[in-house]
Amino acid sequence: MRRNTVLAIAAVIVVLATGVVLSQFASSQPDGLEYVASQQGFDDTAQDHTLEDAPLADYGGNLDQDPVIGTAVAAFVGIIVTALLAVGLFWIARSRKHDPTATP
Repeated sequence: MRRNTVLAIAAVIVVLATGVVLSQFASSQPDGLEYVASQQGFDDTAQDHTLEDAPLADYGGNLDQDPVIGTAVAAFVGIIVTALLAVGLFWIARSRKHDPTATP
């Protein structure tokens, strides 16, 4: 296996492990929008979203009704999706043929 491939796999493993572990220490306090709504007194007008029961809704808190596993899975899925998007964008950018002699 090439050295770059081994380094890339090791980096992905480290990022996934870090994200899954550190996501357990995320604040349980409301986010900025919820805080302002509470301070301004209109937080009781919020309506439930149609996808509130989706597996990764509320940062994975609905997954198996276990917030620790749900948060870890949500972090894992988020990291994988972000990495795949980044790799795809880099692949597209790299695959474009660039002619240095062409005038813009």
